[in-house]
Amino acid sequence: MIQAGSLLDSSSGDCAAAAPPPTEGIVGGIDNAINLVRRVLSDLFRLFSLEARRAGLALAWMVALGAMAAILVVTAWLGLMGALALWAVALGWTWVGAMVAIALTNFLMAAIAMLACLGISRNLLFPATRRQLDAAPARSDAA
Repeated sequence: MIQAGSLLDSSSGDCAAAAPPPTEGIVGGIDNAINLVRRVLSDLFRLFSLEARRAGLALAWMVALGAMAAILVVTAWLGLMGALALWAVALGWTWVGAMVAIALTNFLMAAIAMLACLGISRNLLFPATRRQLDAAPARSDAA
């Protein structure tokens, strides 16, 4: 059975090299606290750098996969519009008439989407916050 005192008395040097010599008093306590803070900060910075690297890789994958998804959506839309044109021609429309009707329908849907975007963009200006900030000086001037 190994006793606690026998580890401290060992002359092998392994245990003495692993642990710093004990310091005593207030100066030793401050030194130990500084070393502990340094180790904690070092570990936090190492963790932050690893997570930043991981976040950068995740962002790169997200951009690449988003571009691939956009390309696939566009090709699917083109295929759908081609099938719609074939169906219109099968119903007796001319090719030119079918293509013009599909193009005009796409332009109309794009215009509706843009108008909806413009309507929603007003929320980006923080209207309620701006009203509160504009109203604050008026109240203090009246007081």
